[in-house]
Amino acid sequence: MINFISLILLLTISINTFAQASNKPFTILHYNIKELDSQKVQSTLNENSPLNFVKKVINKVPFDILSLNEIQYDLPNVPNPKFQSKGTNLKRIKKILNLTSFQTSFYPANTGLNAKKKEDGTYASSPTDSEARKLADPVNFGIFPAQYSTGAIFKFQKIGEKIINKLTWKTFNPKRDLSTFKDGNGNPLPKSMPLFDKNFSDITLLIDNKIVHLILLHTVPAFHFGNPATPNYIRNADQLRFLEWYTTGATDTDTTHLKSIRTLKSNERFIIVGDLNTDITSDNPGANVLRNLIKKTNLWTKFPKFTNESSGFAPPSLQLLLDYILVSKGIEVIAGGTIASSPNRLELGCTKPSSANINQLPEKVIVSYQGKNGTKCEVSVNRTYYEAKKASDHFPIWASLKIIEME
Repeated sequence: MINFISLILLLTISINTFAQASNKPFTILHYNIKELDSQKVQSTLNENSPLNFVKKVINKVPFDILSLNEIQYDLPNVPNPKFQSKGTNLKRIKKILNLTSFQTSFYPANTGLNAKKKEDGTYASSPTDSEARKLADPVNFGIFPAQYSTGAIFKFQKIGEKIINKLTWKTFNPKRDLSTFKDGNGNPLPKSMPLFDKNFSDITLLIDNKIVHLILLHTVPAFHFGNPATPNYIRNADQLRFLEWYTTGATDTDTTHLKSIRTLKSNERFIIVGDLNTDITSDNPGANVLRNLIKKTNLWTKFPKFTNESSGFAPPSLQLLLDYILVSKGIEVIAGGTIASSPNRLELGCTKPSSANINQLPEKVIVSYQGKNGTKCEVSVNRTYYEAKKASDHFPIWASLKIIEME
């Protein structure tokens, strides 16, 4: 008969043995899904709905953590009274993906916080609306509140989370002279302008009995959008400086005054994931900060050529590497990659009819685009590429990871 002390000892040995044996790989998948608003999330799922294509693409790689960018955090009467829910969009996506046992982290972004309403009291619902540009938030972009929020779905236990969205830009970097910039309307930037146009999330997870910080960040685009006095390039760089400082303890800007923010210690594990909105191969100020951060972390894979392609099905004119997964010491990268970024294009011409036998191939799809002088052109592409392009202008990235002992 086993006595109480022996039973406790046996359980302790069993737990330790299980903890060592359970050290198996887990997978993180990241996807920036273009303008995934409540209209798309809450509409009936059908063959042609954007979320149906999202589901097909996401199902290519089984995952344990899913990072999502550009989800609308649903709020009552946003963008109009048709929508009355609050904070349920990620749960709806979780249900569509059959992830009912997974946990979530989802908070409203600053995006669109200062957007104006139309005369009828509603917000513009699409960037293509005639009034959208003049009603848009000039500081954090977006045409309605919480438009481009960030969320995560994960199977691991959530220990805690910290969301940073109120930190002002000048508080982070007091030496930054905001008077040198203007917003999209030509007005001076407010002194209380937040550093993050969305938010910064630190979600603490328990993975294989180890604490891991899942860091979610979707930075402001390093692009001018027609504004020669834009703060975007420098704001992107300072957002990445905060990320570097928070996760590694140092950056090229003085942070000694930021005593109220607890950063990660050198022995804490972390995973950084998101659309960091600057191409590492560019000469953007943020790209230099990102290169410094990469030197201190491990990449999810060898640099792909791009993760963003915004030209529809026409021959791509602009391809950018914008999405990243970076991990700390104590986490090993086993494998990683990008989903569906190779189209295997076969141009079918702009005057001849499409070839019926190509269209019948299950792995191929024929699509059209506008060629020169308004002509209609057709091209055959991989079905997986077609589905990814119908879902978003970004391609998902993934990494298979494993918890290892610190050196």
